[in-house]
Amino acid sequence: MKFFKLYNVEAGVDLYINPSTIKYYLYDSDNVEIILDNNEIIRVDKQDFEEMKGLGIFEYDTNNAL
Repeated sequence: MKFFKLYNVEAGVDLYINPSTIKYYLYDSDNVEIILDNNEIIRVDKQDFEEMKGLGIFEYDTNNAL
């Protein structure tokens, strides 16, 4: 199980998130809103999120695309 450090811009703290708990995410102009499996909403630093995504941790299933 991997955890990534993401900066929570609203609380001003670093969080350690397991990417498998991310239900979906939404880009804002400066941040990324993440909705976790427990329906908790967190707004994180866009650069931190991009670095995490750049590591190839997300897989996309085009068969289930909206």
